[in-house]
Amino acid sequence: MPKLNYYLQLFVFSLLVFMVAYFASLKFVIPLYYVVLLSVYFTGFSFILNKQLQNALQAENKNKFTHAFLALTALKMFSCLILLLFGLCFANQGKMAIGICTMSYYMLYTSYEVWYWLAKLKQ
Repeated sequence: MPKLNYYLQLFVFSLLVFMVAYFASLKFVIPLYYVVLLSVYFTGFSFILNKQLQNALQAENKNKFTHAFLALTALKMFSCLILLLFGLCFANQGKMAIGICTMSYYMLYTSYEVWYWLAKLKQ
């Protein structure tokens, strides 16, 4: 049941972040397709991260969890930077807003994942 709980929480969290980003895209010059792309990317990455960390938590080697978390977080950071570079390349205007939106997504999702796993590991 904890998997369903996490996935439900992630869905609600993703929906709230998307709504805030959508309303921000109306005020600032952020293309809607970019907001949708960010939402799909970060939500999908969170699903993958959770699945891999669940598997690493069950492993005999307790360092596997730490290694998996650090590796996936680094992968998310570098792929987010690549996504940001492509977003800035194709944007004609509002580059600052696109950068702020991308980094806000990154910080929000990373904070949520760390908060969730800290609470789970304390149990």
